[in-house]
Amino acid sequence: MANRTRLLGAAAFGVALWAGTPAAWAQSTIAVINQQAALMNTKDGSAAVKELTAKYTPKQKELEQKQLDLQQLNVQLQAGAALDPAKRVQLQRQLESGTRAFTRERDDTREQYQADQQRLLGPIEQRMQAVIARYAQQKGFALVLDTSGPVVFASSAIDVTKDVVAVFDSTPAIMPTNVPPAASQKQPPVKPITQK
Repeated sequence: MANRTRLLGAAAFGVALWAGTPAAWAQSTIAVINQQAALMNTKDGSAAVKELTAKYTPKQKELEQKQLDLQQLNVQLQAGAALDPAKRVQLQRQLESGTRAFTRERDDTREQYQADQQRLLGPIEQRMQAVIARYAQQKGFALVLDTSGPVVFASSAIDVTKDVVAVFDSTPAIMPTNVPPAASQKQPPVKPITQK
């Protein structure tokens, strides 16, 4: 009985603490950011996307044309009931070898694209993480949520995407990316690196 009374008392205390939490959160210690949009809207992110687009758009069009050619070959094969058996076998082999070659080329292109994407955007993402962490520490945010993932609702009043993009673009490209968690709220200002 005493254990049950203590358990109920602890539960009531927990509910009382929980009930007070939203009032503390309402003081804007939470911010949201669309990290994907922020990344693409930075100068460096935009340049990386342009580079990827310039490199892979022609290849994408080439692959789309090859896929259309294979589809037309398949239609020709399906509609050709009156084809002589030798011609049918030739078309079938052509379709099978073309499909294998297309699949290999598409997969190789996808792997190359992902490697280039990681090479170009990976360092920018790491730098973005560091900028977000420093920005949150300087502004006193206890939590920053990424709305490019599953967030049901976030008020635009706590959206810091534009602010973070501005800070990112004004921050030198060479900065430490391993920012420790909010050990202290005040960080020394980042000194710009002068280039010769």
